[in-house]
Amino acid sequence: MNEPNFKPIGLSIRDMTQHEPRFLPDPNGPAEQTTAPFRADFRTLLLTLWRGKMIISAASVVAVLLTTYYVFAVATALYTSSVVVIFDTRQTSVVALPSVIAAVSGEPSSVTSEVEVLRARTLMTDVARHLHLMSDPEFNADLREPGLKTRLRSGIESVLGGGQSFGPPATDDDRTGRDLDRIVNVLLSKVSVRNIPGSHVFRISVTTQSPEKSAIIADTIARLYIDNQMNEKQHATEHAAKWLASRVAELQSQLEDAEAQVAQFTAATALISAPALQVLERQLKELRARIAAAHTRKAKMQGLLGKMVDAQTPHDKVAVADDVLLTQMLSSGRLTPDRIAEFDDRYRDILSRVRIEADRATLQLAALQASETKLDLQIDQQGQDLIALQQLTREAAATRLLYEHFLSRLKETSAQKGIQQADSRVLSHAVVPSFAHSPRKSLIITMAALFGLTCGALYVLVQEAANTSFRTAAALETFSGLPVLGQIPALDVGRVQPARLNLACDARRMEAMRGLRTSILLSQKESQKQVILVTSAMPGEGKTTIALSMGEVLSGLDKKVLVVEGDVRRGRLRQQFKDLPEAGIVSILNETAQIGEGIHRPEGYGADILAANSTRKNPADLFSSRRFRDLVQTLRAQYDYIIIDTPPVLATPDACILAKQADTVLLTVKWDSTSDVQIRETLRLFRSTGVNVSGLVLTQISLKGMKRYGLGGKHSCYADYAARGAPVS
Repeated sequence: MNEPNFKPIGLSIRDMTQHEPRFLPDPNGPAEQTTAPFRADFRTLLLTLWRGKMIISAASVVAVLLTTYYVFAVATALYTSSVVVIFDTRQTSVVALPSVIAAVSGEPSSVTSEVEVLRARTLMTDVARHLHLMSDPEFNADLREPGLKTRLRSGIESVLGGGQSFGPPATDDDRTGRDLDRIVNVLLSKVSVRNIPGSHVFRISVTTQSPEKSAIIADTIARLYIDNQMNEKQHATEHAAKWLASRVAELQSQLEDAEAQVAQFTAATALISAPALQVLERQLKELRARIAAAHTRKAKMQGLLGKMVDAQTPHDKVAVADDVLLTQMLSSGRLTPDRIAEFDDRYRDILSRVRIEADRATLQLAALQASETKLDLQIDQQGQDLIALQQLTREAAATRLLYEHFLSRLKETSAQKGIQQADSRVLSHAVVPSFAHSPRKSLIITMAALFGLTCGALYVLVQEAANTSFRTAAALETFSGLPVLGQIPALDVGRVQPARLNLACDARRMEAMRGLRTSILLSQKESQKQVILVTSAMPGEGKTTIALSMGEVLSGLDKKVLVVEGDVRRGRLRQQFKDLPEAGIVSILNETAQIGEGIHRPEGYGADILAANSTRKNPADLFSSRRFRDLVQTLRAQYDYIIIDTPPVLATPDACILAKQADTVLLTVKWDSTSDVQIRETLRLFRSTGVNVSGLVLTQISLKGMKRYGLGGKHSCYADYAARGAPVS
């Protein structure tokens, strides 16, 4: 026989869709092949939730009951009242004082800042003092009865010695301040300020245990907020007026001093003006032109004088002197001594005149330069005086301008007193609420019901996902790699006689056992199925019932059948059949009784039974002995079929030892109970001892459970039995 081929198994929810092809429609069309897994999975999910409907309903009822008790008996009703305030940024004043009193703009940053101002501790402290909230138990925890949590904490602190303060003792003012801070914290937790998007409107909401208190606190916050704005503006106006008055007086004194300095300077200096200074500058310009001309004439005369002094010959003198008479004398003919003397006298006269003109040009140039120096000094002095006068005049004018400006501001500020308007105003006063804001009983109860349904459904799904047992033969075969030879429904206890097992009273079970018998007989040669061993992984999986039922159905073939009880530790056959002999398999193996003394056929049962009896020896040692092998060989010669009922494989090693003498090994698996881990370990133990398991038997199948899991429909192997509930012929 082939070795078991273990395959991974998924969650039980997936088993019903992946390993039960009978649920899928006929895979002839591609459309049906595509949608069938989804429909099967969705149907399986619904079936799983339907099976857990009691758990889901119980979870929902418990959640509703607890929530109802909380909202009606524990929760405190809270009432919310709101007041609406708007920033009137478009309002105008009688006079504008943009630089004296700052006004709130409509910018988003200003709106956000005002939200924080409305939640400022300073404003909340004023509200707490104005409304005497220190005497309100809702805000002052010291006035309330201590709760369980407070009493427990106080008890723990008293036992552990906690709560001791260090440092100097607190004064009454310190304690009052701390109490007021706690009250402000509570008030802030009950107040919410929200700006309506896209507007300058604010909604101030207050939530307390009293509807009247909520409305009063909301109106008080808005009123004190607007009063604070007015007080700040009045304070700013008064401060601005005082500052402007002192500044005006100071500027008036400075203006008087500046004007006195201008008058004194004007009296101390010669009368001067800018046009007169310009006339002097023009004169200086003309004088400098004359000086330049004098320089030219002086240079010309001195050059002529030098040339005349240097001239030696008559021709040179005539050329230099450029005199007509000298030219005539030289051109009249030969020069006689008289003519030469006359020529020299004439030349000396001309030289003397040139020398006189050169001296005169020098003196004239010196006189003009002296006049230039004097006029230049005069212009420089008068320019400096004019600059000083202009500076004094400008300072006096600037002081006058400042004086007039601040005087005007002072008059405007004085006129503004008493006519200021707040930047905010109340659009809608708080209204005493008629209904509690929280708890919203119907909504909370509805949400609790939905939460209970969700938790119950999750619990059912998680529980189903954690189930690793088997509900179908296909899933069991896929996991183990072994064939499922039979699927046996659960025993109808109401139809079974207490003292003995009679399959005739349960037609469903009889037909299932006949199917198992057929599977065994057709799966192997007749010579290889004489000794049939029935075992299980854990107790309570129906192996003893299967062994007895197999003995009944095999005896119906006119075969001689023996049922051997191999579970020496916890024998059960003597509880089913009261007329069994005292001698048993242990007595035969210990050679204290003969084979015939231990074998007995109970009344109404078609097979012989060799029951177990107690022993002090280890049953594993008995079944490993040669005497047991000889006993099996002897029984093979006497019976057509020998059925051995063994202890659970995971409990004792007896089953693995007994399996060495068996031809067919059947492993029973309890429906919706035996886990995949138990089956894997059982098959591993058999494989380690060289035993091949012939097949599996899915036992104790609940027909009602099959319907709940969606396995009892027209495609189920037990549809006919579930429908008629009557024996099948």
